[in-house]
Amino acid sequence: MTYEIPASVAWVAGSDFIDRDHNVYAMVLPDGEPVILEGTAAMAWLVIADGQPVVETMAELTATPPERVASDLSGFLADLADRGLLDVAEEAR
Repeated sequence: MTYEIPASVAWVAGSDFIDRDHNVYAMVLPDGEPVILEGTAAMAWLVIADGQPVVETMAELTATPPERVASDLSGFLADLADRGLLDVAEEAR
């Protein structure tokens, strides 16, 4: 699956404002609940925002087998999609 951030989501990387803030702050506009993403969750968000394949890129960045990354991220990414923070598309085969 591929993921992208829909136009209805506003987000900002904390490091854009404070050097040591590595969190990502996101919410569905106009009245969604703000979400704070920390650590690898923030890293995964930034990978998606950059248009990179999240599983493969996170596996490379963390030196973790792609199968484990996929397993570790599946629930998190599904939760973000359920909240309207991510759009999900099946990959073309």
